[in-house]
Amino acid sequence: MLYVHTSILTDSPCVVLRGMPSEASGQALSGRVILRLCRSLKVTQVIVAFQSTCMHRGSLWSSQGALYDNTKLEQVLFNATSTPLGYAVWGGSAETSLREMPFSFAIPGNLHESVCTAFGNIGYEIKVTIRSCGFGINTWVQSLRMPVIRVPEENTLTALALSEALRAQADWLGAVELQMLGDSAAVPDEHRLCVRSIIRPLQKGQTLVDVGLRLIENTRFKSAMDRFGDSPKSSNVLCQTQIKPRDESWHALFLQHEHSFDLELDIPAAFRGTQYDMDTARIHISHELVLTVTVVD
Repeated sequence: MLYVHTSILTDSPCVVLRGMPSEASGQALSGRVILRLCRSLKVTQVIVAFQSTCMHRGSLWSSQGALYDNTKLEQVLFNATSTPLGYAVWGGSAETSLREMPFSFAIPGNLHESVCTAFGNIGYEIKVTIRSCGFGINTWVQSLRMPVIRVPEENTLTALALSEALRAQADWLGAVELQMLGDSAAVPDEHRLCVRSIIRPLQKGQTLVDVGLRLIENTRFKSAMDRFGDSPKSSNVLCQTQIKPRDESWHALFLQHEHSFDLELDIPAAFRGTQYDMDTARIHISHELVLTVTVVD
């Protein structure tokens, strides 16, 4: 920014909305804008805005109900346009070279969550615009990415269900029983997911070759149709791991009794490697944890 340095400091790293859009209350987002001037500047206005940043992909740009949000909240931090000079001189001395201005926004509860998919992106940022008069550059802009996430309201059935332990069980053709155990059914991003897999033979003569675990993200864009009349959708394997159990003298493991294996997955960062679960009028995102085993008889 040449001789204007701008810092945006917020009280929280993201905006958290609780409950469905129709019932969620608004949240306050506050922070400070710090300006450091390396030389004197005739400042006319300083404006801070909370606004959406959307990007569409493919034919969805013109689709009805496309993934889009046009939220923009503005707050004027300084305005000298109505003064006789029309500006104020900042900088040139220790007292005026550093400026700190607080801001606060009331974020509506029905705001769409941040999302980054193959069908388009909805993001949010805090944008500071500094306007001055005189020769040279007269506008300086600095932005800070501000994700918006939505979580279930506390003490609701959804929130209580997510706090329960992970437990899933199935059997394959009556020959092998599979079971997954974990601490919680809800996992935050940038977190290590630990799952214990239990493999129990129901018939004799089974040999275990490998055990795998994968996390799949499913996305369905409900506001558009493809040429076959279906909603566009995609599936993506976010992370996976696999182990190959061995007997001491063989390349596989004979299933003579119950065996357990501890598997781990590193969940990627939200909005860059994965998305939060959501179900809106336009898009549905869900995740499934898949345990795979290879068994031969």
